[in-house]
Amino acid sequence: MRSAVPALGDDLETYAIIASELARGADRATLLAEHGLDEGSFEELQERAEAEMSGADSDSAGVPEPIARFDAVLRATAARSTAEIPSLEDFARAFMIAQEGGKVHERLQERGLSVELLLRASSHYTPRFAHEPELATRFRALCSRSGRPDKPT
Repeated sequence: MRSAVPALGDDLETYAIIASELARGADRATLLAEHGLDEGSFEELQERAEAEMSGADSDSAGVPEPIARFDAVLRATAARSTAEIPSLEDFARAFMIAQEGGKVHERLQERGLSVELLLRASSHYTPRFAHEPELATRFRALCSRSGRPDKPT
């Protein structure tokens, strides 16, 4: 397991996602591993995120920007977790249809898919690809079977 926070992503956003999932009962070790973290690096991430929020300008009108971002990510994560997560196979099918352009909404609907499914799947799987190379490889393989092996995720 890596001991550094992933290079991509925002500390505050990553911390909010993890905090939200932990609050809903996610397995801590599995969740941290999905984000490329161990206990030590998660603690460092938590300290940086909390420092960013506590250092926010409280004299300004309204909610300080870091706290508003943290809250927005918590809400988005909660909303995503209540919706069914599409299969990787359905995501690959929808992704390939979207890559063709044109009337994507109609073509997805003709195949029993939707733009909403594509967006939910993208929101769920795309961030994981950076930390789960096997998942990214599987996605690329599914896309290549659809006739576009040269297209990366």
